[in-house]
Amino acid sequence: MTTSQRDRWDAKHRAAAGGELAPDPFVVECLERCRRDGLSGRALDLACGRGRHALELLRRGFATTACDISPVGLALAREQASSAGHELHELELDLESRAGVEALIASGPYDVVVVANFLDRSLLGELGRLLSDQGRLIYTTFHVDAPGDKPPRRFRLERGELGAGLSDLTVLAASESESHARLFALRAPATSR
Repeated sequence: MTTSQRDRWDAKHRAAAGGELAPDPFVVECLERCRRDGLSGRALDLACGRGRHALELLRRGFATTACDISPVGLALAREQASSAGHELHELELDLESRAGVEALIASGPYDVVVVANFLDRSLLGELGRLLSDQGRLIYTTFHVDAPGDKPPRRFRLERGELGAGLSDLTVLAASESESHARLFALRAPATSR
C-alpha cells in the first residue's frame, strides 16, 4: 500500500472519529459461539480500522491485538480501549507487502481472528497460519451483489469465493446475504491434518 493510501485511511479515520461503531452482528454471534465453546486466549482484529471488533474482543476477555495500516485508526482504537480500562496491543502493518504479511504471521498464533469489510485475496490462503489449533476465523465482507459502487468491485468477493479461498479450514457457518459473504471457520489440530 502506498503512503498516499495510508494517508487516505488516516484522513478517513480522523473525519469519523468521535463515536464508537457497533460490532457487526455476525461477529457478535460467532463470538457468542466461541464463548459457549469455552474459547479464550489471544485474538486479532485484522484490518481493524478504528477497532470496533477489537473493543468487543477485549470486552469478552481476549488478549487482543489490533492490526491496521493506519496509525490514526490504531490510535483511536487504543484510546477507546484505554478509556474502557483495557490494554490493546497494536500492529501497524502494510498487508499488501510480503514483509507485512510475514510480520503478521509471526505475531500469532491467535485463538480468534476477526476480519470485517477487508479483502486482500492474496491473504486469504495465509489466514489459517494465523490460527492456533482449534482457533476460529470470523470473516465478513462485501460481495458482488452489494448495492452501490463502494467498495469498488475488486474489493468484493464473488459468490462462493470466501469458502473456496479458505479451503484449509473447517467451515462452521457460512452465508451470503444481499450485500455480504460471511464465514465462521475452525482450524483443526495439526494431528488431524
